[in-house]
Amino acid sequence: MNHKTVVLNAAKMNFDGNLDFSVLSEDVTVYDDTDQDQLLSRIQGAAVVVTKEMPVSGDLIRQFPDSVKLICEAGTGYNNLDLEAARQKGITVCNIPAYSSQRVAHTAVMMILNLSSSMQLQMKMLARGCHDNFTKNLQVSHVEVNNKVLGIIGAGNIGREVIKIAQAMDMKILAFFFSSRRRHTRFLPVSWARCKSGHLCILRKISRRIFLLHILNSHDNIRKKNFRQSFIIYIIYIHNAIPFKR
Repeated sequence: MNHKTVVLNAAKMNFDGNLDFSVLSEDVTVYDDTDQDQLLSRIQGAAVVVTKEMPVSGDLIRQFPDSVKLICEAGTGYNNLDLEAARQKGITVCNIPAYSSQRVAHTAVMMILNLSSSMQLQMKMLARGCHDNFTKNLQVSHVEVNNKVLGIIGAGNIGREVIKIAQAMDMKILAFFFSSRRRHTRFLPVSWARCKSGHLCILRKISRRIFLLHILNSHDNIRKKNFRQSFIIYIIYIHNAIPFKR
């Protein structure tokens, strides 16, 4: 691509210095950071503007030069951009909804396994020189996740990755989906639910010990509570799934 491209706050996304922005275009200008009063002057003549969690108001977008055809949010959420102002200017806005789906899914499953085996407590015991978990019977609570029911509220990119991993661990899946497009039969057997209140719908269907995982991404945030976080992961233990100890 040879469209003039400007990256406004590269330091936000290139924290380890390994990104090669030259792959974006033959004509790319990269700034580590950009103040609001610098933005308009830096994008003059540009066709593509790349940002990362950088607030760009409607007033600013309405002043964008006519050369700008695309604003790329280098992440999942785009609630930092005024979409209506971009629409009025004829500027397309895109994001990267699945760039970290696997990593976040791995983290969610890691947290489930961490809690199911009381890993933090075991690590604290080792740190103080206590090896009772090895020399005696296991001294901490432990629950096998196989055959447990994993309730997933939000079966989008991340939720579907979690489903794949959980099924490999022989967990049973109950998933609430926000859109019929998210219902993928390749994950069968999955019990799918669709109702106005995802939490209540999940809870009414569950009669065994469960792990309930709520993955809320920034698209849901825009529609609902306008959270700033890219991802919020809740792991909630219901009934007597795991006795939680501090």
